[in-house]
Parts: sequence; structure tokens; C-alpha cells
Amino acid sequence: MRNDDCRAPVVREVSDVPRSDDEIERLATRYDTTDTTTLEGEEVELEPARDVMVSRSIRFDRQTMDRLRAAAAQREVGVTQLMRQWLVDRLDVEESGVGREQIAEELERLARQVRAAAG
Repeated sequence: MRNDDCRAPVVREVSDVPRSDDEIERLATRYDTTDTTTLEGEEVELEPARDVMVSRSIRFDRQTMDRLRAAAAQREVGVTQLMRQWLVDRLDVEESGVGREQIAEELERLARQVRAAAG
């Protein structure tokens, strides 16, 4: 037996989210006492809010891990966040096609220009 009171509310905007305690209590009671598998509603395809993260285990010797912790603490970020950022930064450099040799050559060229300008 189904009535309109058992229909699931459709939230389309932030303003549609229940705000008052009475409204929240009414919804809680309804979902506590209703078999939600029988409710009708519209099909909604949900997109993940951001890219799905995957996990990978990596082992470090204690000294390296201590160094990572110290570097993360100095930057006031977590170790995992720091490692992730460093890896992404390194991948960006690798994918750019600019290697260390090219960077070193460019720095040397700039240093020569500075020395020549200084005189």
C-alpha cells in the first residue's frame, strides 16, 4: 500500500534539502518505517565529484620515511599528500619533454648572459 507521503523527495537544489528539525524528523521516521525498495522515483545518473582515487602500497626504509615525514611537517601537509604532489609534479616534468639536461643547459646559458652583462 502506497500513498503520496511515501514518495521520496527529489532534491534538485541546495534549497530543497530539509532544514527544520520537524522536516528532518518527519523524513527520518518515514525512512525508518518504509521499505525504500518499493518507492518510485526518477532514475538519476550520478557523476563522481572528482576523479576516483586508487591506492598503491609503497615501501620505504625508515630513514627515507623519516625524511618524508619531516618534509611534510615543514610544509604542514600529510605525508601522503606530499608524496602525491611530488609524484604528480615529476610526471608533469617527464611528460613535458624537458629533462634535467635541458634545464641545466638553460641555466648555464642564463648564467653566461648575467656574467657578460655584469662585465
